Amino acid sequence: MQKPEGTRRQDIACALFQEGYNCAQSTFAAFSGDAGTERAVLLRIASPFGGGIAGRKESCGALTGMLMAAGLIQGWDEAKSPEEKEAFSAQMRALIGQFEEACGHTDCASLLNRNGDALPKREYCTGLVREAVAILEKSIGL
Repeated sequence: MQKPEGTRRQDIACALFQEGYNCAQSTFAAFSGDAGTERAVLLRIASPFGGGIAGRKESCGALTGMLMAAGLIQGWDEAKSPEEKEAFSAQMRALIGQFEEACGHTDCASLLNRNGDALPKREYCTGLVREAVAILEKSIGL
């Protein structure tokens, strides 16, 4: 995973997470300025996705927030052809693969089990939030 020092977006995401926002909110809201959307709106949208979707330990919230941010920045709001949809889906699968390669898993339960007691949960998940932001920044050239 990324080292503790990071970009402005990574620092924003980590600060939001440390303030008490969930992992999905923190990751997604770090990109509010890039999309011209109010941070409060993004925080509300992402609120159900923390803790592996409503605390169920399914898809990692940092990963979910990263994908929502990618959609906000690169997604579309008009009908697209099947080919265009597949090209976008392939980009999203590549992001998921990068996250899995960097972090070891994509689901919250496996990630937390992988960490065990090595780091306090909040500290470990802060690293996942930072990594998700870094992956998206690199992918879209921010």
